[in-house]
Amino acid sequence: MQERRWLLGAALLVAFGLWLTWRAQTRSFTEVNVLLASGEIVDLGALENPEALMPALEGVYPDETDRRIVADHLYASLLRHRPSGPYADPLPNVGALNTRAWDLPEHLAKQGGSGLKKRLEQRRFRPGVLRGDSQGEHRIPVFESAEQFRRFKDHVIVRTPHDYTYRYWLLALLFFGAMASIHLFWFSRRFPGDPILLPTFLLLTGLGLMLMFGLPDPLRDQFLARDYVVGVLAGSCMMVAVSQLDFQASWWRKRTFFWLGTGIGLALLLYVFGSGPLGSDARVNLVLPVVGSVQPAEVIKLCFVLFLAGYFARHWELLRNLRQRAGLPRPLQRLDVPRLRHVLPVSLAVMTALLLFLALRDMGPALVLACTFLVLYGIVRHRWPAVLAGMATLTSVFAFTYLTRAIPVVADRIEMLMSPWENFVRGGEHLAHAYWAMATGGLTGQGPGQGHPGFIPAAHTDMVLPALGETLGLLGLLAVLALYLVLLHRALRIALQACGAYSLFLGLGVTLLLLFQILFIAGGTLGLLPLSGVVTPFLSYGKSSMVVHGILLGMLMSLSARPGTPTQQTAYRTLFRRPVRYVAAMALVAFAVLAGRAAYIQVLHADDLALRPALVPRQDGTRAYVYNPRILAARKTLTRGSIYDRNGVPLATSRWREIEAFRTTYERLGRSIDHLNRTDTRFYPFGPLTFYLLGDIRSRVKWGATNSLYAEHTFLSHLRGYDNHPRPIVRPATRAGDLTTLVRYDYSELASLVRYGTASPEARRLLRRPRDLHLTLDVRLQQRVAEILAERVPEGKVASAVVLDAATGDVLASVTHPLPDLSRPAIVHRDPDAFDRGYGQGAKPPGSTFKVVTAIAALRRTPATRTWTHEVHARDRYARRHEPTGRVDLRRALVASSNVYFAALAREVAGPDSLQAVMERLGFRVGGPHLSRRAQRALLREPDNLRQAGFGQGPVVGSPLAVARIAAVLANDGVLPEVRWIHSGTPRTEHRLLAPEDARLLARFLRGVVTDREGTAHRLRDLSVPVAGKTGTAEEKHLLVREGQPVRVTQNHAWFTGFAPYAEVPGGPRIAVAVLVEEGGSGGVVAAPIAGAIVEA
Repeated sequence: MQERRWLLGAALLVAFGLWLTWRAQTRSFTEVNVLLASGEIVDLGALENPEALMPALEGVYPDETDRRIVADHLYASLLRHRPSGPYADPLPNVGALNTRAWDLPEHLAKQGGSGLKKRLEQRRFRPGVLRGDSQGEHRIPVFESAEQFRRFKDHVIVRTPHDYTYRYWLLALLFFGAMASIHLFWFSRRFPGDPILLPTFLLLTGLGLMLMFGLPDPLRDQFLARDYVVGVLAGSCMMVAVSQLDFQASWWRKRTFFWLGTGIGLALLLYVFGSGPLGSDARVNLVLPVVGSVQPAEVIKLCFVLFLAGYFARHWELLRNLRQRAGLPRPLQRLDVPRLRHVLPVSLAVMTALLLFLALRDMGPALVLACTFLVLYGIVRHRWPAVLAGMATLTSVFAFTYLTRAIPVVADRIEMLMSPWENFVRGGEHLAHAYWAMATGGLTGQGPGQGHPGFIPAAHTDMVLPALGETLGLLGLLAVLALYLVLLHRALRIALQACGAYSLFLGLGVTLLLLFQILFIAGGTLGLLPLSGVVTPFLSYGKSSMVVHGILLGMLMSLSARPGTPTQQTAYRTLFRRPVRYVAAMALVAFAVLAGRAAYIQVLHADDLALRPALVPRQDGTRAYVYNPRILAARKTLTRGSIYDRNGVPLATSRWREIEAFRTTYERLGRSIDHLNRTDTRFYPFGPLTFYLLGDIRSRVKWGATNSLYAEHTFLSHLRGYDNHPRPIVRPATRAGDLTTLVRYDYSELASLVRYGTASPEARRLLRRPRDLHLTLDVRLQQRVAEILAERVPEGKVASAVVLDAATGDVLASVTHPLPDLSRPAIVHRDPDAFDRGYGQGAKPPGSTFKVVTAIAALRRTPATRTWTHEVHARDRYARRHEPTGRVDLRRALVASSNVYFAALAREVAGPDSLQAVMERLGFRVGGPHLSRRAQRALLREPDNLRQAGFGQGPVVGSPLAVARIAAVLANDGVLPEVRWIHSGTPRTEHRLLAPEDARLLARFLRGVVTDREGTAHRLRDLSVPVAGKTGTAEEKHLLVREGQPVRVTQNHAWFTGFAPYAEVPGGPRIAVAVLVEEGGSGGVVAAPIAGAIVEA
């Protein structure tokens, strides 16, 4: 009855946990059923024709012909793989489609559209990629990348919600039925076994079952719980059967060396015929007829426990009481050394087992067996120096292995232990994954069936405890450790109540075997011991281990049902209680350390560990930072903000519905959205027109470049809703110590979202953070400017046009012609000339447009500039053709563009300091981009440089943006507005560069440049919108090599800057325009008409 009460309580707890897991796993089933009915999700098990796969393949193959070929191929392959059983899945999981067995044959790829043919051609010239089948035909993968497969996987399932629910509760009933059957069987036979072991078994396997249900995607991934329940049923049957055996019978005692031979034989069989996981040289699996794949290591450990029990039962008194004297040197005769003929057989047997496991490259069982033997030997002799020496020897062996890398896999695991966050081990982030999971779980966990334990490598086998730590938290992990302690306590108690020596040592051996398995797997996952790969008792996925652990529990139940007489119990307690208490105390200390370490990871340093990256080698051998995959999952909940123009038209968005909502607007602008791929993660409806302004986060062409706005990169943190604070770090690239610079990111802003999900207040604040971006750009004007440049710029020339709101500094349009060819992203990425000249880079000599800057600098220096004149002669050094001669004043110098006048004005009136101050305000510079301000001043102070700078030649250079700001100052009554690319609520910064009366004076003079017959921009005088502006023809000398000889050539850049509409008294909105046609010739002939067309647009 006591067992029944405990069993009922345990069953209720497990049932509640299974209900919570089911609720979490099925929360999306209503939506899935709707999508199934609409055909947006396809059940591969009920597929009736290939047409049903076409929608699922849209995100992978935009070409309809490609989709049809692939759909036919997948459908035919599914028919071949479809089993006949009524409850069998056509596939174990969707991932099976992404294996080589499903690759597309070459003859089918040739029948496809452009996409398949291109992939086939590309792979034909990549050595080692194309594979041949038995006829030698090439095959290509159906899915080229993990991202493509993810898109497909979201639209298919291998079992329906109804099937999953039915199988879920069927397996749960089988599980509870097995436990009830065991209890009823024992009750019917009046079996007096321990009443606590079965409820403990139920709780542990129940936790494992919850995890196996919660790990995979319920509709798409492998159904782990099915095999787990089969293992529990098999283990339960073995437990019941073994519990009926009498281990004190002579049959068991007489077959001590039989079990040794059986264990060695299995090890040899495994060495010859065994195999291991892909990429590992360990031999752990053995395929047997009918049974299938098994792991003999568990049976080998059981055989050695039976051997040790039999050997020590026969020799324990001799080992404890007799000393070796003969043959020992005199100093050693004083030591308590047992007789060699009693200790050597068992020592050699254990050494043989260790060597065999070493040959199998499976160090976990070797460690468990070695420690089990040493501690059991210490209990037998009740002396511990030899045990400590043995443990020290094991530690020394591991240290030697680590230092010499004699066994690489062992050395790698020790390296991971010593440096889990930075190592040179392939897959060296294994331990980091455990930390990430447990830190994410925190104190109470994410909840049964929730969180992301599937991100943990081998979460269902080696890493079960971290997976439980994520779902159930520190409290759940402590509960598991408490259950293990209960199990070990009952096992030690059963052993000390044994009815004979064989039963005693069998019980102790089973207890120690379980103890060291728990310590090694828990210590490994918590970073206290190297990862050993031993199974987690009763929790790990695997039928072999569950069967063997069922046998171990059956042994304990058998021993508890046949206790010794009071006299026997008193004798064994007297002889072995003290050494057993030492072992129990050691176990308690070890479990306390495990609990403390778990608290350190999951509570005390959870935030830090959940976000800390691991620096490990990638597939190509180079090292890179690997981050908690839950960070990526958290980032996906933050939809990237959209980018709009000043009128709210989406320029970039991650929401297709938003694109559809503006379909009419796009059509009015001559843009069709039908060419966009709806499965893209980001949409750019204007393509090349806005590339320099936005960039492209999908292809990352020119990513990180600073010579254009590239808002996707420049405002990356704002659009994402958080800042990851990139920081360059210099770290060793190889074991030899070669250094390299890496970038490390800090995702601390996402800590609440990673650890607590969207329900926490901090996460909700993060989700509400504004992420949209509004540019000052007017996309209608941007498109019209691009059309004007395409129509009017001479073929083969590069041109740039910038349009500003003169009052606010807002950039209304910025176009560089020709637009980039995004169909060849690799070429664009490598092209150094592919950037937006209007952004402020790629500066050229500004030519005569700079004369306005010289005038501003002079007027700031002295008001006398308004009437200052200079005698100009046609033979003057800087005189150009049609240079005005005689006494020239400021107005005529600007209208007729006198180089001589402005050379003198810069030298005699403005001076280098005033000129440099105005230049810097507007964005011009002297000399190359790397010159310091002091070096620029020194260069400008040279008399000849200063004279040439006066008319925009010599060392002065500027971008179209800087030139446009000249016109903006005059249009804005002398106030220079700050350039703005982004609409924001912050007040704009303004700087008065010129007195209002002087600004109006210069504006009137620039209007004369357009209206006077002598003016260089007279071609614009008949525009419907009055314009004031200045032309420029800038000479730039280049050194070219022709016929092997260096040749200096002069090229002329065509400039124009101006504003409109012009009025004597400023008022109303005005735009400032700058146009540059590189190597275009005369500014008045080429650039000015383009600017006029833009103004009238």
